[in-house]
Amino acid sequence: MKSSYPFNWQIPQLDKKRCSRQIEDFIIANIQSKNLRSGDILPAYRTLAEINDVSLNTVRRAYSRLVGSRWIHTIGGSGTFVSDRSAEPKSYMDRTLSDEFSGGLNFTLKEPDQKQKSLPSFTFVGTDFPNPSLFPEDKFFRYCNKHRIGTAKISQSEFLKAYAGKYLKDVVIDDLNKHRGFGVNADLVRIFNGREESLKRVFNVIVCPGELVINTAIYDPLIDLVLQDIGATALDLKSSDPGFLIRLEEIFIEREVKAVYIRPQCSFPESFTLNTEECNRLIALAKKYNVCIVEEDDDHEFWLGSVPYKALTCYDHDGFVIYLGALSKARPNMQSLRIVVASSYLIKMMDSFFVPTVDNRDIIEEKGIADMISNGDLEDYRRNVRLLARKNRDALDMILQNYLGEYISYVVPEHGLTFWLHFDDRFDLNPILSRMKELGLPIPFHPKNKFSSAKLNDMLLGFGAFDIREAESGGKLLSKLLKEHDRESKK
Repeated sequence: MKSSYPFNWQIPQLDKKRCSRQIEDFIIANIQSKNLRSGDILPAYRTLAEINDVSLNTVRRAYSRLVGSRWIHTIGGSGTFVSDRSAEPKSYMDRTLSDEFSGGLNFTLKEPDQKQKSLPSFTFVGTDFPNPSLFPEDKFFRYCNKHRIGTAKISQSEFLKAYAGKYLKDVVIDDLNKHRGFGVNADLVRIFNGREESLKRVFNVIVCPGELVINTAIYDPLIDLVLQDIGATALDLKSSDPGFLIRLEEIFIEREVKAVYIRPQCSFPESFTLNTEECNRLIALAKKYNVCIVEEDDDHEFWLGSVPYKALTCYDHDGFVIYLGALSKARPNMQSLRIVVASSYLIKMMDSFFVPTVDNRDIIEEKGIADMISNGDLEDYRRNVRLLARKNRDALDMILQNYLGEYISYVVPEHGLTFWLHFDDRFDLNPILSRMKELGLPIPFHPKNKFSSAKLNDMLLGFGAFDIREAESGGKLLSKLLKEHDRESKK
């Protein structure tokens, strides 16, 4: 480590709930102020962790993000250094690429697919995930530290056994059975890391090239990519459309369908939920026409009515339903852990087709997550965020009715963390939202929002990280601008 710096590495006013981000900001600020210059060596993870009394993993996450954004770089065996960012623009500007691949292969840019589906535009405002500050990070890191200390005392062969994930799997199965009524055993459950990974494993087993899949998530590009990868034929059908089940049976009669992909609890983006009768009818159709149902679920924690939602896999489905869901929305690493529940035959097929991967996994964190579940901490968290989500939903519903009731239509959601709003067709939200920004009101667009110049009448409005003052001021101004638009159009 460099012997002297023009500053102290003890970061002032460190907030243990967001200390990883504060470490990152501290280093960037010192690079920008020239306190740290290109080539300067940074403290080792352990050194900086000890100086600031934080976990090693906290510093590792901060450094990892800084490496990803090219503020710093690591040289194996030497340390971590400040990068020379001044050289980056020139290195990219000076580089030119030929249309001829250096390996002797020629390639040309693909023309856009003329058959590419055209989707209605909608704007995505707010968050569909809970406020990260609500998660009990202190408990989680205590569990992780316990396993980190224990791991240091075991042999390499004992450590590698942890990659089988038995502890986490056993705890997850107990949680599924105790709190969600799944009634499953180890032969019916697998846990994968990453949504794309789990979707690929499921669809590669049940669908062959050329076979037809009904896709009800028409706004989700990942489903399209996975099905294209397999060579499957996809047919779009929105589960929120009136007569969805009638149209579905018509397709089953007309064509041979291999699978239906659906999010029955909370469709995206419409936040539409199938009721119990519709779920029973869907499963009956699957049995009658020998069609597999792939049910995906990220919102099982957020049932806002009086009773929890019953997943399709909990019905009497005779093996026709495959459940695929996030462990939790509490943290990104928990949402990345995907639970697959299927018949033992399909599970065996997945096991035989794919070699288990150990890449990009933090076994210590997985054990910490398992402890959170087994000790009831995750269930306590779920209960608290659910109560808060219900309160936020009702407050947002009142704001929408008070300020925008005459201009919009929507159904109050019973699940999830979003409203699907349709604005009267006489409006175009694009110029109105632009006017709101001009007047100095920041609009909290979701990171996944796609801006479009097309006429805009629909809004996905999230209330996961809800601020009632922000929502009310936004509702007031939007109401005022809609009224002005009405007056202008009547002149």
